[in-house]
Amino acid sequence: MAFYEIYRIQEDVAHEFFGKEFKIYQLLEECSRSVATHRLLLEKQVHYITESFSMDDLVEHLCAFSNHISMDKTHVRRMMFQTNEETGLTTLTIDANVLSMSSEGCFSGEMTFFEALRAYDGYFFASNYSEQQYGWLKPIRVINQLHSRDSIAPSQWI
Repeated sequence: MAFYEIYRIQEDVAHEFFGKEFKIYQLLEECSRSVATHRLLLEKQVHYITESFSMDDLVEHLCAFSNHISMDKTHVRRMMFQTNEETGLTTLTIDANVLSMSSEGCFSGEMTFFEALRAYDGYFFASNYSEQQYGWLKPIRVINQLHSRDSIAPSQWI
């Protein structure tokens, strides 16, 4: 079973930490595993680098994105969506500032949600703490204006 926390990172923070994503991951992981004494400070730091998103717009986008995504339950401030693939179940829970995704079995359910979120916004950052996996759902392209193109590694060319 895979579990992901997905945050929308502020655009300026995303560009500042391009290539240093491990630092974002470390902060998010520490916040999720921290005890109460440090948790408040870490939550403030996470709140500082993240941005909220319109729950209504995201729900509308997910419903329109794929016929494999179905809304399961509605709560006052939480939405739950599911994909039922042939060999697995993936659930995406939308809270006010974080998305949580759990997946059992088939990887295609995860990909359905990742593709939908990627199409909605380019600054979602996913973390799977148990597998120590993290990254942008849509890779960020950075233009380096301080250096000539010759001084930039080919992997960073746009």
